[in-house]
Amino acid sequence: MDKIKAKMKALREEADKAADDAEAAKAHLTEAKARIAELERENKSLDQKMGLTEEDLDRAESACAFPLVSPHRAPLPCLLFPPSS
Repeated sequence: MDKIKAKMKALREEADKAADDAEAAKAHLTEAKARIAELERENKSLDQKMGLTEEDLDRAESACAFPLVSPHRAPLPCLLFPPSS
């Protein structure tokens, strides 16, 4: 009878440990999902910012690609991209 009680106690302890491990894994999974959602929001924000920056670059390049030229004066310099020294 003592062997059965000892075996039941060991099984109960093993089940309790497994339940604790499962609870810890569930908490870790919840944290990981929250972090993924946060990173996805940050990625979306950075994608939008990159798109706006690309549009700004396109406008700046367009402004410099076709400077106003008059036959009576030199072309206007592009002030957006000053020449390197």
